[in-house]
Amino acid sequence: MINLAEETSTMVRRFALPPAQDPFVNTPLISLGPGDDGAERFWITSWNSVSGTQAIMITEDGREEIHRFDDHPGFYSAGPEDAATLWLCGDLAKVVRHDLRSRERQVFATGAPYALMFGGMVVDPLSGKLFGLAFPPPTPTAISFDFRNGRAGSVFAGVCDEHYSASHFANGDGTFTLLAFNPDLALLRWDPATDTVTRTLASELLGRPVRWTDRMTISATITDDDGHVYLPEVGWYDPIGQRLVPGPEAGRRMNWFALRDGKAWGSAMAGEMLTVATWDLATGVITELCRIPDGTVQGVRMSAAGRIVAVTMFGTFLVIDAADGSLLQSRHLPTDSIGHVDCLRRIDADRLLGTTFITQRFWSLDLRTGAGEDLGRAAPGGGEVLQTWKIKNKVYLAAYTGAELVEYDPDRAARFPENPRVVAQPSSGMRPVAAADDGRLIFYSSNHHYGELGCVLTRYDTETGLATYADDPLPGQAIRSLVINSAGTALLAGTAMEADCQSAPPTDDHCLFATIDSVTLGAVSTTRAPAGTLAARVHGVIDTERYLATITGRFDDLDQVRWLILDAAGDELGPATLDATSLLPEGGSAVVATGIAGLFVIKSRAGFALWDFRAAEPVRLATVCDDPSAYACQIQDGSIHVLLPDAVLIDDDLLARFG
Repeated sequence: MINLAEETSTMVRRFALPPAQDPFVNTPLISLGPGDDGAERFWITSWNSVSGTQAIMITEDGREEIHRFDDHPGFYSAGPEDAATLWLCGDLAKVVRHDLRSRERQVFATGAPYALMFGGMVVDPLSGKLFGLAFPPPTPTAISFDFRNGRAGSVFAGVCDEHYSASHFANGDGTFTLLAFNPDLALLRWDPATDTVTRTLASELLGRPVRWTDRMTISATITDDDGHVYLPEVGWYDPIGQRLVPGPEAGRRMNWFALRDGKAWGSAMAGEMLTVATWDLATGVITELCRIPDGTVQGVRMSAAGRIVAVTMFGTFLVIDAADGSLLQSRHLPTDSIGHVDCLRRIDADRLLGTTFITQRFWSLDLRTGAGEDLGRAAPGGGEVLQTWKIKNKVYLAAYTGAELVEYDPDRAARFPENPRVVAQPSSGMRPVAAADDGRLIFYSSNHHYGELGCVLTRYDTETGLATYADDPLPGQAIRSLVINSAGTALLAGTAMEADCQSAPPTDDHCLFATIDSVTLGAVSTTRAPAGTLAARVHGVIDTERYLATITGRFDDLDQVRWLILDAAGDELGPATLDATSLLPEGGSAVVATGIAGLFVIKSRAGFALWDFRAAEPVRLATVCDDPSAYACQIQDGSIHVLLPDAVLIDDDLLARFG
């Protein structure tokens, strides 16, 4: 057995990961009111599961403080208790009290299970309570918390069917309405005095079915002088009477975030650009005011003094004249950090490319000097690059949230949208989750948008530039892995039966292994994965007709990852039965193909190890990395790259000893 831990100095190279701009996404920019000097302060947080989230507290005149939270990845909800105290939540299971002056923190359990809480949390200083909603599958759950006394309140499991919170408004009678969406739009009325919740659906208000799967028009709301709240595509809502009332309708789909003297201000995303517009409620005229590069719907608000303030996705602070759109101030804030790396791709012997979570950015690392460079935006929209390929002298990257495929020429200056440039864009795709290539053709599968089952399969010819798509090639199933068969004529796929993030219930009771024609992208044959499987994956070839596959799910009343040999001889796949599966060795949780038939790297709690699956039982060949903090492994052209929270380990020799 070869133990690389003993030979690191001569065989494994270690490089520090380069910092990049921290992402300020999914988090509302909120007002904290005036500070000690009377200047209005604003607050927004980034998302970073490696270095910890950081917050910008900035005054309207541009004086900032950076607050770092090393032990918390992010807070998508926040609200002030008073001028010096802020309540934060990113995880339904806990809330955090943050003192803005001393920076002391306290963490309190809510009694709810873990779930990512998005924007919308209510913080009510009058009652001393807060209220929020998240989706710990399979049941949307709300919480209340008595922050005045520091104790958990109620846990409202099954309070609604809607999965995600977006924003809230005060009803004017001491109660609050939290907006939640997917599959409908729910108005959750919370009474802090009685700690009770009631629900009204948009479909009930409108008297017709409503399908509501995004927050882009409800991340903020406007209220008129009569206390009526405007809900785009629904109408004006009277929160006291809990009914719709007559009022003007906006002729453009936007998130309306401010209303003053009969004029509303709204924003809408278009690729990497945020448009800000005004709406004259009396005339109905909507006028574009300005555009904010890399702006977000959640990150733009109106100050008490009547100016538009914004923090972009990449930490630029802007102040804009709300009357004519003139730019009054622009400052880039010092918020670079090392983030979670989703993809690594070797450009050549001396250069490594990486992409970081939810930033839509990419970086390069010089393997001769160790110097890193943030290359800026790689793709439009918000999200991150999740799949990469190196084909000849180009790098290709596929990105969430629009499933775009971009081509990057590393020998030219990085300058999106020219380089990288978009070369394919499936209209129904959202999250690229599976990838394959044959050295010329790129294949990738993208989940449909939240609340929708199925996927779209993309085939891109890097020589001709021709892209073709197959929407829902396996109806209702999302392809989660792709491997080109030994003959190069078909794709072997494994599926999940649920929608992205379990945002819609499955219509099937099983997952599939499938063979897909590499030209038509149509299904050739399928076989059911064993009962209990939530995700089936094909990882790579063992020999000409056999492939290593895994199933992830609940088996024997335990959550497990099990491996099996998938027989793909001829046109038909062999059966996949639970009896023919085994637990991954050493309690493994993930498999990485090496590109060498039969050899795979297995991730376990202890790190990564190389295994041979060609015999009847897998044989451990070598330790790849024995650092338990290692979280990902990427293998390309015989080189192994292992990611640690702050570094990448590279071994160009190990596989050659076994290949």
